[in-house]
Amino acid sequence: MFKVHAEITIGRPIEEVFTFIAENENDPQWCVPVVETTRISGDKPGVGARYSFASKTSFFKAGGEFEITEFESPTRIGWLGTSPFGKYTGYYQLESEKDGSTNLREHITFEYQGLWKLFESIHSGQFAKNYDLQLNRLKRLLESVAA
Repeated sequence: MFKVHAEITIGRPIEEVFTFIAENENDPQWCVPVVETTRISGDKPGVGARYSFASKTSFFKAGGEFEITEFESPTRIGWLGTSPFGKYTGYYQLESEKDGSTNLREHITFEYQGLWKLFESIHSGQFAKNYDLQLNRLKRLLESVAA
């Protein structure tokens, strides 16, 4: 098992950041290496909504599913998911800063299963880089929106 933590400050109000990341169909725009996300149950984002996703790296394409387990607008979204590699849990924690920007922290715990456990130490470093990259993508995307 390994954990990844990433954090960034985005120059947008907390409500805008929360609304954007709560719409998981937006994930391919900023989440590395997600190429598709589809809501498979639930009328809207919130606890109990389920999603399927597809990710692609230079080596392979894989998919999985996740369910929203926490949804406290505009400060927290939690999830539980599965993929061919194993299980993962995570959450976003958002906090409004005095200047109107938003501090976003992302925490993920991966539990690899089967033979994938052999690659855990190699993948943990890459996942940390990916999460830093994706939060920077999110920052650029949201800050490029006209105020």
